[in-house]
Amino acid sequence: MEEALTIQREAGPGRLYYTAHLNVLRPVEDVAPMDRGISVSRSYETIEGSQLTTNDGLRSPVGEVINVKVALTLQQDVYYLVVEDYIPAGAEILDTSLKTSQQVNVEYDPRNPFGHGWGWWYFNDPQIYDERIAWSVDYLPAGTYELTYTLVLNQPGEYRVLPARAWEFYFPEVQGNSAGEIFRIEE
Repeated sequence: MEEALTIQREAGPGRLYYTAHLNVLRPVEDVAPMDRGISVSRSYETIEGSQLTTNDGLRSPVGEVINVKVALTLQQDVYYLVVEDYIPAGAEILDTSLKTSQQVNVEYDPRNPFGHGWGWWYFNDPQIYDERIAWSVDYLPAGTYELTYTLVLNQPGEYRVLPARAWEFYFPEVQGNSAGEIFRIEE
């Protein structure tokens, strides 16, 4: 099926202004990483630090508490950067600022001082939503940064996880995203 956008204008004085938006939906597992000035990658690991990866996707049992690491590499300094990461639908972001959240003991390890991220101090406090977490920063020098957060796996199932993405708010052509993934939460 071929569809075309046609814009017509009648004869006469004046300017024609228009905006066109294209929304393409495709399977998340087909989304490849993209780097247009910002490289983004995401990894999952247990609280003990072992990676969650298998040949056929990510797997972890219900009730597991895992760490998510979003790594950014910037080729040049950026202004007004936004970073978003979506979570599997069967999981919940652990918000330790709430007294109702279960508390996970994350202790400082002097042998690994940056085990829970690097460069997070540049960013504003993360905004936690039901389906994603978002960070913003007014200015970020070129380099590599790692943002971390904790997930609690609540519901068994196979979930498609949208890519983590980052973009300059006022120059969205400077952007990047990680790959889309399938995450299996097992009973």
